[in-house]
Amino acid sequence: MNLLLQADAFKSNFVYFSESKPNALFDGTYTKVNYCNDFFTMNGIHISLSNVRHETIVRIEADILNAYSNYVNKPTIKTTKLADTKYGAETYLKITGVWENTNGEIGLSYKILL
Repeated sequence: MNLLLQADAFKSNFVYFSESKPNALFDGTYTKVNYCNDFFTMNGIHISLSNVRHETIVRIEADILNAYSNYVNKPTIKTTKLADTKYGAETYLKITGVWENTNGEIGLSYKILL
């Protein structure tokens, strides 16, 4: 069964991070993200993009990156990409984790799917 969150229902206090591992693509780390509330645990975060305002997606990205910055307890340089991403009404966003490079930059690993 696949669950999709409605973007307006997203709460950053339900975001949890797994243990960081070396990133296979570049020097740095990769940390898987989970979304857990009283009713379910979602591996990654799957969000429906139907009828979603662009500002809501930008806020979700910022909330996750801020939560990760607090999780690692060090200052980071946030790299945002969702503000520049195009998507249609019948698509969804799949956020799988957070990457961090050796310069202290962080960003989301994500896909836009139909």
